[in-house]
Amino acid sequence: MEENRSVELEIVTDEIGELRKQGELVSYKTSKSTVNIDKAMVEFNKEIESIEKGELNPFFKNYYCSLDQIISYVRPFLAKHGLYIQQFPIFGGEGMLSVKTIVKHESGEFIESDSMPIKYGKTSQDFGGTNTYCRRYALASILGLSFEKDDDGNSVSGNKVEQKAQTTQTTQTQPTES
Repeated sequence: MEENRSVELEIVTDEIGELRKQGELVSYKTSKSTVNIDKAMVEFNKEIESIEKGELNPFFKNYYCSLDQIISYVRPFLAKHGLYIQQFPIFGGEGMLSVKTIVKHESGEFIESDSMPIKYGKTSQDFGGTNTYCRRYALASILGLSFEKDDDGNSVSGNKVEQKAQTTQTTQTQPTES
């Protein structure tokens, strides 16, 4: 016979003394002081540029930035400003995965956020793929990274005529090689 077991969630105290249930997601949290990490993040963001999409998605035929590509690009900039990243998979609910992303500064200050829970499949490969996906987007969000050219919102506004006119105008004004 199967036993009915209830699991009681342990109440934990986090780094800043906040009580919460273990496994409870944190939308955004910082250390008590953020003076040093704020300065470092400002300097980091002055240097960082849009990251070129380098990986082709074979299913959707579009390009994206891989987790390795993002980490390789940002790590030297983070280190230069005394910053580093930690990411951990966490329980996001039944069959759901979330990722805790923490940006830490050498002073001990931090910024922390949990990603939105995403449903994963039944295999370990499904879990791994979902984890990588969550990590990419959580990292981009907490660091304020950009992966796309700015089209002034035309791609989501349905303003295809304006996009076509801009493309035609750009093509017509480009010098041709002889």
